[in-house]
Amino acid sequence: MQISSIYIKNFRGYKQETKTTLNNLTAFVGQNDAGKSTLLEALDIFFNDGKNIVKMEKSDINVDSDSIETVIGVSFIGYPEEIIVDSSVPTSLKDEYLLNQNLELEIHKVYKNGSLKETFLIANFPN
Repeated sequence: MQISSIYIKNFRGYKQETKTTLNNLTAFVGQNDAGKSTLLEALDIFFNDGKNIVKMEKSDINVDSDSIETVIGVSFIGYPEEIIVDSSVPTSLKDEYLLNQNLELEIHKVYKNGSLKETFLIANFPN
């Protein structure tokens, strides 16, 4: 799978929800304190649940925010066409309505006061 987008809200310098779209080759370029390292550290927290070098802490909440919740999300493309959900019955993420409106697998993790509160999928479920 390949990361297509990163979503960050209320994490360090990112107060509003910010979506960063990635391509096959993406370079983060900017001045000091522009948020380049924050994006990479958010990915570390997302994938390693704070068990690697970077740990989510209460001090990571944006200092200008009134909220105590932080969101880090990632969208993926290039996921397997076929998956096994129930013992041996093949299906797909699309058939199970697990993809967002852009047909990407989108997972968000919500942290409250620096601790993981919940993990959820953003899915486009038909009416």
